[in-house]
Amino acid sequence: MGLCLFGAGMVLFWPAAVSGQYLPFLVALFAVGCGASILETAANPFMAQFWPATHQRAEIELCPGVQSSGNDSWRVGGAGIHPVGD
Repeated sequence: MGLCLFGAGMVLFWPAAVSGQYLPFLVALFAVGCGASILETAANPFMAQFWPATHQRAEIELCPGVQSSGNDSWRVGGAGIHPVGD
């Protein structure tokens, strides 16, 4: 379900861009966000089966921390690559 919703949102981006209106773009963005959230939630038990039983909880708790540190490092390092608002 999450993959279908994510894919549908991505397909909706093209008509939204061609129409030049905000509402279709917002609907497509919402569909992509909902699909990605469902995919991430559904992937936790799937990925946990590849880790030893003693490490499953730590792995699931570690992944969001690694993701947020990547976001933070992009804010610091990416500012020089792509300056915003001059």
